[in-house]
Amino acid sequence: MFQKAIFLILALFFVFSVGIDFSQAEDSLPDFTISRLYLPALNQYAGSPFNAQDAQVSIKNLEGQAANNVRLDFFILDSNDKTVCKGKGRNISYFSIWEQKQFNLDRDEFINCPSLTAGSYKFKAVADYANVIAEKNEDNNAKESAVSVQSANLAPVISNLEATVSNLTYKQVKLGFALSSYSDS
Repeated sequence: MFQKAIFLILALFFVFSVGIDFSQAEDSLPDFTISRLYLPALNQYAGSPFNAQDAQVSIKNLEGQAANNVRLDFFILDSNDKTVCKGKGRNISYFSIWEQKQFNLDRDEFINCPSLTAGSYKFKAVADYANVIAEKNEDNNAKESAVSVQSANLAPVISNLEATVSNLTYKQVKLGFALSSYSDS
């Protein structure tokens, strides 16, 4: 018992006299950042799902340590930076130190946002949105890209369509039409 007490006293003396700094634990935390957000110029229409096809998002773990179950989320923000819609996002099961991962969103990456009206919005990608993982810097986790949503009724309205049938043969019918009036509003 006496030997354990002496050992404990010597260990504490060593720690305090050498000056081991336990505050460096923060330096070993991961640090996620969105290094690239590319959103191609796709037509976005009011009342339709937001099309994020071919968008590219790169996320880096700048330093610290590896992390498990890092979440990457996607949002649509209005002109007041209020979240209007949230996408399904992605999970990164393991993210090592200094690693960069790139995600190319495919044609199934639609954000259901039926309340979207014509106007200016932002597409935002955020790493660890819920702050589940402690990081060295929590302020560099997001990147935004401006998006314009157009009115849904941009297609011409055809009001008079006349069809004629000519050259009728056994397996083929040719149809023709004349467009006499239309409007784009």
